[in-house]
Amino acid sequence: MLLYGVCLHTIWGILLLVCPQDIGATPLALIHVFLKNTTLEGMFYLVASVATGFMLMRRYRPAVGLLLGLPQQFLLLISAGGSLMAVILAQYADGVPRPWIFILADQLPAILAAICHTGALIGFHGGWAWSLSYQRSN
Repeated sequence: MLLYGVCLHTIWGILLLVCPQDIGATPLALIHVFLKNTTLEGMFYLVASVATGFMLMRRYRPAVGLLLGLPQQFLLLISAGGSLMAVILAQYADGVPRPWIFILADQLPAILAAICHTGALIGFHGGWAWSLSYQRSN
């Protein structure tokens, strides 16, 4: 799941840098509302994927490793939020109306990615117990 996020954000980042005017994808729309700059958005996706890539390549102290994975987690949660907003409004980010159930079925991968990535990030760092053992050792 963590590698999926790295691949997804790498591709999204490249697409935003190469063809910024053509992207109106719902999972990317909410971050665009905040940043309003496709170059900055593309770089943010790439930085998040590189940070998580570093986290996957070697073992860091749990707190450092978690900090490397959090930008990707943040982006996935924002994407899921944009997808959920589209479901609630029964309208994609580009304004195309569809039945809410259609949009839910279409956007479910983005929503589930955020949920599953959360569990994968916690599991990668040893589950919930890592924070307790880390606190006891310091």
